[in-house]
Amino acid sequence: MESYSYVEPTNSNLVCCICRMPFLDPVSTLTCAHTFCRTCIAEALQHSSQCPVDRLPLTLEEIVSANPIVRSLVDELVVECPSPECPHTCQRHLLAGHLRDSCPYTEVPCPSGECDQLIPRKDTESHRCAHALITCRECGTQLSSEDLKEHEAECLPVTFVCDFCSTEYSRDLQLSHAETCSEAVVSCVHASNGCPWEGKRRLLTPGHIASCPYEAIKGFLSLHESRLADLREENLGLRNKIDALQGHLQNTTRDLQATKAALGPWYTQALASTTDRSPRVQQRTTSSTPHISESVASSPAPSTSADTPDIFAPFFPEDETFSAQTSPEQLSNFGWRPLHGTSPNISQSWDPASLTSRPVAQNNVAPLDLSTSLEGSLSGLRQSVVSLSASVDSFGRRNEIALTNEALRVNEEIRSLRANIHGLRMQVHAIMMDRNAQVTGRMQEVPSVDGPWTGSSRFIPGVLPVPSITKL
Repeated sequence: MESYSYVEPTNSNLVCCICRMPFLDPVSTLTCAHTFCRTCIAEALQHSSQCPVDRLPLTLEEIVSANPIVRSLVDELVVECPSPECPHTCQRHLLAGHLRDSCPYTEVPCPSGECDQLIPRKDTESHRCAHALITCRECGTQLSSEDLKEHEAECLPVTFVCDFCSTEYSRDLQLSHAETCSEAVVSCVHASNGCPWEGKRRLLTPGHIASCPYEAIKGFLSLHESRLADLREENLGLRNKIDALQGHLQNTTRDLQATKAALGPWYTQALASTTDRSPRVQQRTTSSTPHISESVASSPAPSTSADTPDIFAPFFPEDETFSAQTSPEQLSNFGWRPLHGTSPNISQSWDPASLTSRPVAQNNVAPLDLSTSLEGSLSGLRQSVVSLSASVDSFGRRNEIALTNEALRVNEEIRSLRANIHGLRMQVHAIMMDRNAQVTGRMQEVPSVDGPWTGSSRFIPGVLPVPSITKL
């Protein structure tokens, strides 16, 4: 249907900018994400290969079906039935079913099947089709209503003879005579209740009815029949309810199986906890510094059933008891050093042999608690991650400050060593110059670091000084 009559004003976001009507089969563009009716944008692209909104290049290959939410919004708009006499209103996607199945003013073909005339659905029962077959009351011939009048003028009445009383009667009286013939063999009126009598109709009313044992209790039988009918109706309703409950049970079973597959070990542990596990109260700590409290350390690990192994066991070690107070000697074995106080000497703080002699620290992580619900486990994991994040941030900041202080101290020591080495170089240079002067016989005054240095000088005439080969 190309046009609808909408009951309420339509949201402007659901209106096509080409036809100015709510979307019909909405499609969206991949380039600019604009939405149009499929027929509107197809016709617009035949005239110009541009988007009607922003004039960007656009082709039919760049058009896809709109978001299902948009389709649902436009399909749920309330519209009126297109028949003027029909007051029915419904959602737009239900209108086609209303016109096809229930609208009384929709024109449908004649039910006879031999007529091509269209009539309103409400007139199908009262419609007398000219091609419908009608049985003649006199001779029993079937013919159309158009030929009935001609046949009645030519039809000769046919008489029948009763098999019981030999009475002659016409075809139209056949049924009525069979119900009133006094010689016809009939059963007792209480045959449905179990009376076995059969005889002529004229002997039923004055004779057998008076002596029939079921006649005396016909009041009870009528009440029993009505009660039995009520029970049948009630049983039918209960049977329908049972069928509905079985359908719901099957759906619930499928949902439960999907839930079991999604929950995995949590569902198994929850099932085991209802049989052989007592409830435990767990205490969690969420302080900024990483530590393990005595209550958590002393609590036993969550038990698992023997038939259901813990699939997370390879990823989490077993529980171990930790001491809340750890001595500095134990911490030093794991590479921990204080970040405050007097800085140790380089020879004391750096020992390459200690890298191999120290024991490797094991990651003692609390096992995953499968005794609680999935939501509780995820909440506990989130709290642990938040606490760990805060601890790592604090440790990083302290480590950065410690590294800065250590770098400043090392720089000071390096500068001190550099000054000492420079003094030694000057002294060695003075000693070498003195030895060169002694070899050449000329002693020169060589200034030292502490001031001018004077020594005995000897001069040998005629001997040139040997150039110094010392380079410092």
